Amino acid sequence: MLDSINKGMADARIQAVTQAVKNSGIGISGLDVSADGESIVISGTVDTDSDWYAIRDAAKAVDSGVSMNVGVTATGGNGQTYTIASGDTLWAIAQKFYGDGNHYKKIYEANKAIIGSNPDHIQVGQQIVIP
Repeated sequence: MLDSINKGMADARIQAVTQAVKNSGIGISGLDVSADGESIVISGTVDTDSDWYAIRDAAKAVDSGVSMNVGVTATGGNGQTYTIASGDTLWAIAQKFYGDGNHYKKIYEANKAIIGSNPDHIQVGQQIVIP
């Protein structure tokens, strides 16, 4: 019974965030909104950093527990923050933002204080900067 209540709450949060993103008027390709534990995760790709922030702000206005897994098609992350999602690796994040996984070292160096001494030990929910 409790699982069905929790699933219903997650479904309602997903619907609210999806609607907020759509109502923002920002084009996001590959939009996917899902639940990951207590977080609602938005995935997809936008054209600019300002689009990324607009999507984030629209989603957080209806649900403060939103994580962004939204890439920007422009080269690099331009200093934006990114929340580590389940299944992420620095290689995959570098591939998403730079088009080349070999740039993972740049991301690691910029976030060494957050990640620690091993770039393979990133944690879901960590907020990193994409330089």
